[in-house]
Amino acid sequence: MTVQEILSDIDLRLPNKFAISNKIGWINSGLKRYGQWIPSTALHTFNTTDDQAYYSYTTGMDPDRIQKIEIASSASSTSYNEYTFAGQNDALEGARWLNEATTNGMMLRIYPTPSTTVEVKIFYEAQPAAVSQSSDTLGVSDEGIDLIKYNVMKVIAQAGSAPDIDMANNYDQEERDELKRIKMNYYKKKQRLPKQTKTYTNSFWKGF
Repeated sequence: MTVQEILSDIDLRLPNKFAISNKIGWINSGLKRYGQWIPSTALHTFNTTDDQAYYSYTTGMDPDRIQKIEIASSASSTSYNEYTFAGQNDALEGARWLNEATTNGMMLRIYPTPSTTVEVKIFYEAQPAAVSQSSDTLGVSDEGIDLIKYNVMKVIAQAGSAPDIDMANNYDQEERDELKRIKMNYYKKKQRLPKQTKTYTNSFWKGF
């Protein structure tokens, strides 16, 4: 949904005279505040190195928030295979990826080790990007859009020379209820995902 669509709905439900720039600022405040619960899906790609199993995570990527990893079948292939997460007690068979602690910190390990250069796609949850103009799109879920709307309408009701406290309280409650639903759905989803137990290589323990 675009910023303009969000602002049009807000203005319809709560007519106001605040500048678009003000409301965009309030949208960004909401994205920053609730980004952990309404993340957008980001894509990071890189090419492997021949016979190299370990790779660094890109800046801002949390291994626990990786949704899936796909790796090209060959250097020239447009076909990708999905690699599933392997925890500490999981057997290393098939196409797997691990989150391992090494002397260089936590790293992504690909199993089996790529023997040639192939492209890797990592889909992961990221902090939603800030918006700056009406044509920008909010890359969050419908529930996340509703949460941001309630937050902005609460601010509008509180602002100005004649704030409507009752209305602000109503939007505040709507915001709290929506956040509660989002958190419950988030944790339910996480319970269905494989637990990413950290594994440790022998080199990590050297010197201890």
